[in-house]
Amino acid sequence: MGLPSTHNVVLLIILLGGVLTMKIDTVFAQGPSKPEGDSTCWYMASFAAYCMSFMQGNSTKFHVPSKKCCTYAQKTNIVQFCKRFVLENERVYNAAKVVEVARYCRNPLPSGTKCGNHTVP
Repeated sequence: MGLPSTHNVVLLIILLGGVLTMKIDTVFAQGPSKPEGDSTCWYMASFAAYCMSFMQGNSTKFHVPSKKCCTYAQKTNIVQFCKRFVLENERVYNAAKVVEVARYCRNPLPSGTKCGNHTVP
C-alpha cells in the first residue's frame, strides 16, 4: 500500500483538530475551574481556536465571525494576543483581520494600538 495523498492527510488533520476542539469545549464548557489563575491563557487559546478561520489568509475580505468566536473574543485581551501571537506569526494571523474580529465582536482595540504590522486607526 502506498503513502496517503496530501489531500487525505490534510483532511485527517482538520478532522482531528475538530474532534480535539469539540472535546475541549464539552469538558471545559464553563472555562477553567480556577478562573483567577490561567484564565487569560484559556481565553486566548479558545479565541485562537474558535476564531482562527476568520483571522487567517492574505485576502482583505472579511468573514463574519461565529457566535462562539465572539464569545471568546469578548473575554480575551486582544492587545496581549496581538503582542504574544500575531507579531511573531504574521504568516498565520492576518493582523488587520484580528482587529476586525475584535471590533465586530464588541471588544475593539484602542486607536493607535499596534497588532502585528497593522495600526488601529
